[in-house]
Amino acid sequence: MARRSFGYVLFGTGLVMLSACSGGGGSSPAPQSQTPPPSASSNPPSISLQGENQVVHQQFAVYEDPGASATDDVDGDVEVTVSGAVDVNVIDRYVLTYSASDSDGNETSSTRVVDVVGESVFPFYTETADRFALNQTYTNSVDTFVYASDSINDGDYFEARNLVTEIFSQQPIADSVWRLGVGSQELNNGDPTAYYGMRMLDEISKTGAATPTADNLRMTAVIAPCADVVRPTDPTDLSQDEYVRLDIDPAILADDFALLFKVTEVFRQWVQSITGGSEIILEPYVLEDCAFVSYFVGGLDFGIPAIFSYPDTYTMLLGVPEDITEQTDIWWLIAPSGVPGDGSDYGSQFVTGGMGTDDFGNALFISDDAWFIRKPAHLGEGPYSEVEQRTYFPQWFQHEYMHHIYREWPEFGLEEFGHQWFDRSTWPADFEGQFEADYYSESIDKRLSTATPSLREGLKRKPPAAP
Repeated sequence: MARRSFGYVLFGTGLVMLSACSGGGGSSPAPQSQTPPPSASSNPPSISLQGENQVVHQQFAVYEDPGASATDDVDGDVEVTVSGAVDVNVIDRYVLTYSASDSDGNETSSTRVVDVVGESVFPFYTETADRFALNQTYTNSVDTFVYASDSINDGDYFEARNLVTEIFSQQPIADSVWRLGVGSQELNNGDPTAYYGMRMLDEISKTGAATPTADNLRMTAVIAPCADVVRPTDPTDLSQDEYVRLDIDPAILADDFALLFKVTEVFRQWVQSITGGSEIILEPYVLEDCAFVSYFVGGLDFGIPAIFSYPDTYTMLLGVPEDITEQTDIWWLIAPSGVPGDGSDYGSQFVTGGMGTDDFGNALFISDDAWFIRKPAHLGEGPYSEVEQRTYFPQWFQHEYMHHIYREWPEFGLEEFGHQWFDRSTWPADFEGQFEADYYSESIDKRLSTATPSLREGLKRKPPAAP
C-alpha cells in the first residue's frame, strides 16, 4: 500500500488540505476551483497642492494657505492633514508638509516652501527675480544689504550692525562665495553681489550716526532738461551719425528727484562715516538750456572696444548760477543718453559716465539719465528694479569717488596708474582682501584715516587760486 503525504496551500485566507498518492493507479478527486478575493492596494494616495509649491510672502501680511487635495485609486478622495506653520512676523523659510493615507495604510506627503521676506524686497522677488532659482548666497547678500540699509535709515544702527556681522560670519569678507550667481537672470545687484554696499554699511554701522558737522559737503546734481545728441546709427559703420533732440527721462525729475536721492543714499552715508560727520547735502539743479552730447570710439583699460558718449561738461557748468557754484564741493552732471536703445546691437560697451574735475580740481561725476533707469547691455537686461538700484549704485559711486580721493592724496601711491587695484600684485603688502571694495576699505582704514589734510578737510571745495 502506497504511503500518503500531505501538503498545505494558502488561498486567500482559507487553509485547504490536499492528499497526494506516491504510486498505484488510484486517483483523488480534483479540488474545486476558487476565486481569491481582491488583494490590498499598495499604491499611496496622490496629493495635489493648490497654488505654488514655492511661495514668497511679505512679512506681516496675513498668510492664507491655498491647501491641497488627495485621491486614492481605491478610496477615492481622502483627507489631507497639514503640519508646520508660517510665522508672518519673522523673516525666515518655512516648510508646510501635507500628508494623506488610505484605508490600506499607504501614506504619502508633499511639501510647500514659504519664504517670508521683508516689504523692501518683496516686489523684487515677485515681479523681477525668481528667488528659488537664485543661489542662496545671492539672496542672502541682497536681503541683508536691503534690511541693514533700511535699519540705518530708521536710525537703528544696532540692528544694522547685527545684520552686517551675521552676514560676514556666514560669508566672510573677501571670500569668493560673494560672486556665486553674479549675472543670474540678467540681474545687476553688483559684482560681487551687494558686496561694495555691504562693506560700506560695515563702516557706517561701526561708526554709528556720525554727528553732522559744520563741514558739510554740497553735491549739486546739474540736470540738462534736454540735449542735442550726436549718436551712431549703424553698428557696422560708426561713422554713420544722426542728430536728435532728446528730453531728459521723466524718472530723473519725478517726485522731487526721488531717484537721485535713492541711488546716492548709501554713498552719502558712507562719506559722512569716513569723514567723521561731513554730511553730503544733495541739491538738484535743472539747467535752463539744453546740453550737447557727442561720442567717440576708444578703448578701456583692458583693451575692450568702447564707445564713449559724454555731455559737454564745460557748457553745463557755465549754466549754473555763480552762488551755487561757489558752494558746490561735488558736481554730478546728468544729461539725456546718447546710447541708441540699450546699446546691445553694437557689440561694444557704451561708456556714459565717470569721474572728472571742474577747473579747480573738484570732484565731478558724469552720467547719462539712462544709466540709473535701465541696465546697459554689459550689465544685464531690462529696466532696473528698486532693489537693483539700491544694491548696485553704491558700487558705482564709490568706485568713481575713490578715483578722486586717490588723486587728492597721491602720496599714498594707491592709484599710480589707472585702476591699479585690478592687478592684485600691486596691492600694498599689508592689504589682505581680493576684491576692489576690499582695496577701498583698506585704503581708508590703513592709509587715509590718518591722512593730512584729513578726509573731512581735503574733500571740501577748492576755491579758485588767488591771482
